[in-house]
Amino acid sequence: MQRIFFFPVRCFIVEYVSEPDAPGSLKLDTDLMDESQNLANEQLLTDFGLFVDVMGFLTRVLNNELENECSLPLTWFEILLRLSRSPDKRASMGTMAETVALTTGGVTRLIDRIEDAELVKRSMCPSDRRVVWVSLTDKGVEKLNEASKVHLRGITEHFTGNLSNDTLENLRHAMRQILEQRAACPEREKVNFIY
Repeated sequence: MQRIFFFPVRCFIVEYVSEPDAPGSLKLDTDLMDESQNLANEQLLTDFGLFVDVMGFLTRVLNNELENECSLPLTWFEILLRLSRSPDKRASMGTMAETVALTTGGVTRLIDRIEDAELVKRSMCPSDRRVVWVSLTDKGVEKLNEASKVHLRGITEHFTGNLSNDTLENLRHAMRQILEQRAACPEREKVNFIY
């Protein structure tokens, strides 16, 4: 039996060797890929490219709608939404950095701007002075409620409204599977995903 693993530069073919003295041992063949493997690689690149294109399109159009109708960038909306779904509507700065696609410094600057708009506030953890909490303000809750209507309409119009229920269920399953793999990585701290 063979399994093909694709890496950025080379393709490794793994053959499962069933020799009595080496049960379950693997034999690696790093020869250049044949035509069918090249086609498989092309398909993987195309599939991932489609994913990137769709995410880019959705990010641009949903961001534009939120900014035009609510004066709220999509990145701010994501922070507000994540806080609203966190216990006590607050999270540590470290948790926020883990759950959004920004560095710790990037999240700090983002929270600075959102705090200047009075949508969130920071507070120190009384039991651990190293921890800074970020929580929603009343104004932040109001802005999130306003923006949620626009965002949900946009998601339906540009994303889910174009897909069947079966396709959405398969997509939901695939996305959760990827996030569960990420959370299972030993070098990564476990993160609760709120979507």
